[in-house]
Amino acid sequence: MKIKAFASLILLAVLFLNAQEPLRILPDDRIDITVILANGDIKYSETVTTKGNIYLYKTSYSGSAGSLDLFQNTEEIPNEKLTVFDCINVKGLTADEATAKIHEKYSLILNVIKVEIEISSTNNRVIFDYGTYVNFSQYSEGMTYSDYMWKYSNGQKTSKDSVYVRRENEIVKRSVYDAAERMDIVMLEPDLVYVTGEVKVARAFPYNPGLSMEEYIAKAGGITHYGSKLGVKISDREGKNKSKSSAISPGDIIYVPSNYIAYFRDFNIFVSAIATLTAALIAAGIISF
Repeated sequence: MKIKAFASLILLAVLFLNAQEPLRILPDDRIDITVILANGDIKYSETVTTKGNIYLYKTSYSGSAGSLDLFQNTEEIPNEKLTVFDCINVKGLTADEATAKIHEKYSLILNVIKVEIEISSTNNRVIFDYGTYVNFSQYSEGMTYSDYMWKYSNGQKTSKDSVYVRRENEIVKRSVYDAAERMDIVMLEPDLVYVTGEVKVARAFPYNPGLSMEEYIAKAGGITHYGSKLGVKISDREGKNKSKSSAISPGDIIYVPSNYIAYFRDFNIFVSAIATLTAALIAAGIISF
């Protein structure tokens, strides 16, 4: 679970670097807050409420520099050490805007050097990739892709009947009436070629009429150790299979399946290594039966 969460954050970071629309704070986001003072730091985490609020804390006693140091490098600050002094709304703010707002509040009661925040959990989003920019929409259970597209396009109903969705290292075709899932990346640029399956990085690439199937696979990092080059399949935007020798068209999906022989071979190598190690340990008298 932690690996998936880390991968999600990396993916968001990559998208954010290419996005015109900055990442904005939404309900259920987890925010790590550090208030840097002359005599120590105050560190804590807050989850944004459904209304978009977070609580701000201060030490429950004036204390000395040593008491403030208790909060440094501590994963969880004991509740009795902190007390709430304010509540602010951060829904829709960027990280910089929220930082400025938090800094302003703390400066009223403390001698603040700097405030730092990090949005440590952003898995309540559905992401729409338009090719030249990215929009982040708040996830709502049960909402379909069509619902999202209607809501965030000024009430204009989509003419699409299906969309391509990236989930981790997989690209799948979904009906616009399917319910979206958290962290779905909906590809909405019209002229894309999708490479998925056993490739290093499943991706959607701008259509280039001069590129072959092999060249698109190479752009995705190539076939993994467990991929089957002979089993590569191509389907068009309607889901119909195409010959591997045919020209690639916009909307095509290039799928590299698994090569189960490679899994079997690696398993045999593993079993053989265990057997060799066991024999060596028996010969050395370390283990016996």
